[in-house]
Amino acid sequence: YELLALVRGDSLSRRCRDAAAFLSTYLVSVLGTPCWLAEAAGGAAQMPEVHILGQVVGASEFPQTRLLCRWRVVADTSHWDLVTGENEGQTHVVDKEEEEFAAWSHPIDVHYSCSSIEGWPQLAVEVWQQDEHGRNEISGYGSVRVPTAPGVHHVDVMTWRPEGSFVERLSAAMLGGHPQLKDTDIVTESVDRVELSTETRGVVHVELQLLVKGFDVKAVEFAGLDGAAGAGDSDGAGAGGAC
Repeated sequence: YELLALVRGDSLSRRCRDAAAFLSTYLVSVLGTPCWLAEAAGGAAQMPEVHILGQVVGASEFPQTRLLCRWRVVADTSHWDLVTGENEGQTHVVDKEEEEFAAWSHPIDVHYSCSSIEGWPQLAVEVWQQDEHGRNEISGYGSVRVPTAPGVHHVDVMTWRPEGSFVERLSAAMLGGHPQLKDTDIVTESVDRVELSTETRGVVHVELQLLVKGFDVKAVEFAGLDGAAGAGDSDGAGAGGAC
């Protein structure tokens, strides 16, 4: 009766709209949002997604025997939002003894949504050496751009560490405690490292699998989607594909 009374009068069309809005709100509150309406709303708000799976396999060419690796996925937060997963972590300590390779097999599982491909994610690593007393000392920093081609990629991250002054190197040799970075953000910013004196360290081996979704709506095409092999090898210089 209230709805019938509402549509009476001169402004029939406006009141009909008001009645429809009232009825729709009431039905949603009682029965929930219809599936077709939820799907339409989700499709309108859908953003391209990137799912990064893989593992920090291990490291080689480091002279120390007890090693651990801290890693983080760095993306431009103005365009990239973390949906699920952890974008940083740390491996266990490996005592490789006389072996050349330190095996970690530490999993990586990160899911992003993005509004632009600008600021594509990078993987930054820090390798630390541990002595018999449990004290950690930096052994190397490194970073690599996450490959842009969907598929499986085997990536080698070349590492380095600050060389330090003569006094700092002498102190490190006598007492330990090698110079380390105060701001680790420069690991992913190559421009900031131009005047930094460094020494080459070992290699961190990473296996990454890249899954992408929704980029076709933005007219973005990736290498490796047209039947070509989506896998590839990348080094510390950058990605295994382009978009």
